[in-house]
Amino acid sequence: MIGLTLVALTLLATFVVVALRLRAVLFRQNLDGRAFLAGIEALLARGDRSASITACEAARGTAVAEVILAALEAAPNGSEPIDREAVERAVDEAQLDWLPEAETARGTLGSLARVCGAAGMLGAAIEIRAMFAQAASARGLTTVILAIGGGILGIVVSLYAKSLVSTTTSRITAETTTAARRIVSALGSAPAPDSPTNSP
Repeated sequence: MIGLTLVALTLLATFVVVALRLRAVLFRQNLDGRAFLAGIEALLARGDRSASITACEAARGTAVAEVILAALEAAPNGSEPIDREAVERAVDEAQLDWLPEAETARGTLGSLARVCGAAGMLGAAIEIRAMFAQAASARGLTTVILAIGGGILGIVVSLYAKSLVSTTTSRITAETTTAARRIVSALGSAPAPDSPTNSP
């Protein structure tokens, strides 16, 4: 039973780590990036930059909103020309704020899959040794099978979570890159705050 206990504790730790990592990465994607970006572009087209900033601050913590906010804060207010390099630097920095977290989650989940496999095999070996020490029994064989199955379950859960994190990270990266490009373009063509297009 020691081997089975080892596998059970490893599975419990796996489920906790997977839940925490998925929550950390998937929280960044709890926003429809395309719809949010379209709303910000519409506000900028009307020259309502302050409403754009307010909308981004309300969605703080999501990658797309953070990138757009960085672009808005880096761009000059008013009729001054936009320094695209400064805006792009701010956007790059905003992207670098969340990307390491996603990479860490991916690495942790991959390592966790290896740990689960090792724990399953170690648990099975311990149970096989105990089974032969007590003379082979059906109960001992069941315990060995459960230890191996627990290890495999941990591997499957960890690898699925790693795949989900990878897919989500790729989607967030694509959305933030698109948002950055389009916001820089929208800032360049947005009317100044006091322009005639803002007056009724």
